[in-house]
Amino acid sequence: MSLTYPIVRSPRRAATTTRSSDERPMRMPRHGRRGSHRGGCWAFRRATSSGKRKLRTGRGYDVRAVDPHTWLPPVRPTGRHTVPLTLESAPGSILWPTMSPMTEFLRSLRRAPRALARTPAISIASIATLAIALGATTAIFSVFYSVVMRPLPFRDPDALIQLNARAEDGRLLGVSQVELEDWATQMSSFESVALYGFTQFALTGAGDPELLRGAVVSDEFFALLSAPVQLGRGLTADDDAAPNVVISDALWRVRFGGDPAVIGQSVRLNGQPYTIVGVAAATLRYPADDVAVWTGLRYARTSAPPQWRMRGFRQFSMIARLHDPAAIGTAQHEADDVARSLARAYPRFNDKVGAVLTPLRARLTDAVRRPLTLLLMAVTFVLFVACANLANLSLARAAASHRDTAVRTAIGASQGHSS
Repeated sequence: MSLTYPIVRSPRRAATTTRSSDERPMRMPRHGRRGSHRGGCWAFRRATSSGKRKLRTGRGYDVRAVDPHTWLPPVRPTGRHTVPLTLESAPGSILWPTMSPMTEFLRSLRRAPRALARTPAISIASIATLAIALGATTAIFSVFYSVVMRPLPFRDPDALIQLNARAEDGRLLGVSQVELEDWATQMSSFESVALYGFTQFALTGAGDPELLRGAVVSDEFFALLSAPVQLGRGLTADDDAAPNVVISDALWRVRFGGDPAVIGQSVRLNGQPYTIVGVAAATLRYPADDVAVWTGLRYARTSAPPQWRMRGFRQFSMIARLHDPAAIGTAQHEADDVARSLARAYPRFNDKVGAVLTPLRARLTDAVRRPLTLLLMAVTFVLFVACANLANLSLARAAASHRDTAVRTAIGASQGHSS
């Protein structure tokens, strides 16, 4: 009478083997148990044609059948258990040790430094090639992400658009301050509209005089963008008649030492006293990266040149927030109708002047998107070429060591030791 019990071939697979009923059953030890040895299962013997032979194994290793003609070198036996086995499926085969994938990985990891040290020139060239290719790709992708892909620091940025006037020859123009009210009242697709322009301010007072780039903005600018302000508040309609200013994070830290009590302090811009009502967050870099102060457009107009109030003075930019971000096509048709009505009402200034709506993100990145994309594609291609060269080099080294590996296998080295 014979009973069957499994001899573990791997942690999750088993091969069926028989034993005699008068023999004491024994569970084969599994990987990682006490008494295991990292070198493998030590002593095996060739099974006879009848399929019966005593097997002495080292504790903690699994066994499997291999080619019966493979020669096994004599190795030191370990362990205390002798189990009579009958191989039903392959009489005359040889039992050979197997190791878990993690054990094989750790052994390969330990052998890696020695393999690299045997050919230092090739190893250094390979590591340097891969490091340069990866470094260049990472650097360019970081720039591409920060400029093109990073979300704008505003609420619902997909709903923000920029409106430009378009001349008959296709040139994009700005919008005049007088036209702000026309677009705000006649465009039903717009939730809100804001205007901004650039100017220069001479900062005087405590410290050395400094020339700053500033932005004059309408009272809806900060509310439309939901622009982040870390101290105080943004400009509102209440600031139209008051000389109030919002300063940038960089100016606050450099000029005022990051003092939280800066709110309410007075600064002199172009010889006029302004009251600081807010400090913008470091992420607010609109409408330009180097803008240091934001002042109210209506108050600035009181001391501005007379041409600021002319309909033909198109030196400002207009931004708007759509009710529905997906309805930009409908908003463009409506803008064309408004442009034609303004051309009929003011033929001197608006004749043959159209309107173009552009998503704010596209407007900010159009100038750099194409060159950065081409640069990213170029460095990615260089990375692929570097990886292909390293793969070819590895294949060449493997082919060169094929004879050596065959000899080691022939004299009994295991698959892990023959590489």
